[in-house]
Amino acid sequence: MRFTTLAFALASVAWATEPGLAAGIETRNGRHQHEDTRLGFRVRVPQGWERIPLQMQERYIVAKYLSDKRYEYPDKASGYDKHNRPFMLVIALPKDGQRGTYTDYKTYLKGTYERAGYHVADEGTASAGDLEAATFDVRTREGNVHDYLDMAPRRITTWVYDLESVRIAVHFEAKEEHVFAKIEKELSRCLASLKPIAVEDALHVCAELPGRGALAALDVKERNRLLRESEESLHARAQAELPRGWKAKRAGRFLVLNHADAGYAKKLAQQGEAVYAWLEDAFPAFAPRGYVRAPILRVCSDWDEAQAMSVGSGFDDASGVGIDIVTYKSELGAQGGSFDRVSTRVKEIWFSEKDPELYATLPRWVERGVHDMLADSRAKGKKLVFKDDDDDLEDLRESIRGGEMPPLRDFVRMSDRDFDALDTGYEQAGLFMQFLKSKAAARDKRTKGLVDTYMNHLVDVVAEVGEVEKKQRAEAKEPETEAEEDALYRERVSRRAGYERQILDETFERTFGAWTDREWRALEKAFRGSF
Repeated sequence: MRFTTLAFALASVAWATEPGLAAGIETRNGRHQHEDTRLGFRVRVPQGWERIPLQMQERYIVAKYLSDKRYEYPDKASGYDKHNRPFMLVIALPKDGQRGTYTDYKTYLKGTYERAGYHVADEGTASAGDLEAATFDVRTREGNVHDYLDMAPRRITTWVYDLESVRIAVHFEAKEEHVFAKIEKELSRCLASLKPIAVEDALHVCAELPGRGALAALDVKERNRLLRESEESLHARAQAELPRGWKAKRAGRFLVLNHADAGYAKKLAQQGEAVYAWLEDAFPAFAPRGYVRAPILRVCSDWDEAQAMSVGSGFDDASGVGIDIVTYKSELGAQGGSFDRVSTRVKEIWFSEKDPELYATLPRWVERGVHDMLADSRAKGKKLVFKDDDDDLEDLRESIRGGEMPPLRDFVRMSDRDFDALDTGYEQAGLFMQFLKSKAAARDKRTKGLVDTYMNHLVDVVAEVGEVEKKQRAEAKEPETEAEEDALYRERVSRRAGYERQILDETFERTFGAWTDREWRALEKAFRGSF
């Protein structure tokens, strides 16, 4: 088991501090301030802005604040007026490079905003008392900046302070220029307000999970024990660090942290429970594998709060996906995207915690098929009801009319790259998985239990590939440090990607090798007839 080495006092929650010791302490000395006595700084926060929780595996962001006011702006894409609640991030960046990849603000920007597109419009320096700060004025292009669909461009202004043992970036983000203009003076005062203070609180360091490579190498019993300890620690800290106005309650296997109404949060938890039960029943090849930590379901008051909470710098977590599920109370109720979000995040957590390496090898038609199918499901009691998405159906019918939908025999052998090049790959995968799990498919000898058969063969093939890897590892130099262990794990994942064609072909042959052309035509006809 590894223990955190504190080269500097970065108060990231990923460092597993003892429950009850908050990452930042709010004080009111005439002004609204964020004070952190572990990193040694104090900074002003716009009056009335509220602190929002951090996701538990967050690595660099140590505090978030959200505007208490909504600012309207004209959305160019839709032609309607929309609203925005700007937010503030306090980001701690290590100076010694021992804790990950972000050692300066530019690498943080690249890692967080590159997929949406951004540019640094201006950078310079500014004075704040006896301190000097590096300043950045950043613009993002239209696109999905964070986890929630958001087409409006953004403006970001940041000051970065070089303190004795850590760099602190104070980052403000808002949509559209004129929203930013309404609050720019107040933000400027806050940006220039950072002051160093004495470091007073001792850090209580507790055991963390090993890296993914080391965790995968443990026997199941020991791995599960560590995962349970991790779950208990994360749940305790999540509750201890809740801001005012949030409520914590255990609902089945979920820890629900709620900033909306209790009834809505309960329905979201019921949706998650039903998805868990369906996965356990639908994928017996995965079901007996590793322990799945109970997720932390965070139900925000609105879309803006959920978006601000979802901003992160990458998970420091053995599963690679974390156990937080961030969603919000949608005005559309059960028809809103919040239920889709819970379903698909539960799927990611369940598969990755059961077996992250096996999950990484799932053919795209399986992984995307389950994802799309669950996104269109709703809980009815303890069971899931799957509904057809009218847009998906029409897209797929159009693909058939245009002769663009690949035959199933080719579809289930597609590489990730070929699958992603399809215009309607997700729709075909979702409807095909739903068809294979339907009662009609269960009555046909060709398709009854077909998914289970395929998955069992996949498990066997992946295990055989793993044996080859073991021989290669035996010939390689044994890792002596955690960094070398993690590097070896990344190498194994990369090598596994090279086996993609072998895994797809061998699993296909074991599952469908005896099928005749007639059987494939019958399957194709039955599938297309299902929609």
